[in-house]
Amino acid sequence: FKRDFNTYQKAQELMSFSVANIREMLMQFIGNYDEIMLKCLVEVFDNVTKYHKLNQVHTEGWVTNKGYRLNKKIIYPHGVRFDGRWSQPEFDVQDPSFLADLDKILCWIEGSQFENLANPTAATLERHCKAVKCDGVDYSTEIESTYFKMKMFKKGTLHATFKDQKLLNEFNLRAAKGKNWIGGDGY
Repeated sequence: FKRDFNTYQKAQELMSFSVANIREMLMQFIGNYDEIMLKCLVEVFDNVTKYHKLNQVHTEGWVTNKGYRLNKKIIYPHGVRFDGRWSQPEFDVQDPSFLADLDKILCWIEGSQFENLANPTAATLERHCKAVKCDGVDYSTEIESTYFKMKMFKKGTLHATFKDQKLLNEFNLRAAKGKNWIGGDGY
C-alpha cells in the first residue's frame, strides 16, 4: 500500500493541493480497500511459504512450512533475535512489522479492527522477550496472542500455531484467489 501510495503521489504531485483532490485520492484508496488488503495477504502468504524445505530463498527450510499454503503451524526464521553474550540471555522481536501485517490480515478476514486486538502477536512476543530478560522467564515457554500459540528458539525462529482452523482455511482460500490459482474460487 505504501509503495502504491508513493507511486500515486509522485504521479499526482503537479495537481493542486485542494480539498477536492485530496477527497478524490482518499476515495480511490477506500474504493480499493479489499484489493489492497488482498495484495497484502498475498505478500504475507509469500513471506511464509518461501521458507519451505525445497525453497531457494533461505539456506534452511522447514517441512512444516508448505510452498502452496499455510499450515496450522508455521515457522518463521526472523521471529526473534537472540543475544547469548550476557549471563541472562536476551531476546528481542526481529520483524514486528511482518507480525503486525499478519495480524492485520487476520483481522480483515474475520471482520474485526486491528486497533481493538486484545493481544497482538508482536506485542505479545515483545512482552515475553522482556519477561525472559527481566524476570528470568524460560524463553521456551509457550505464549499466546489473539491468533497464535507461539514458541521462540535461540536460533531466531518463531514457531506459531494458528488457534482457529476456519480462519486459517479462509486465509489460504483468499491467498489462492489473490494468486489466481485453481481453487481460488473456494473449490
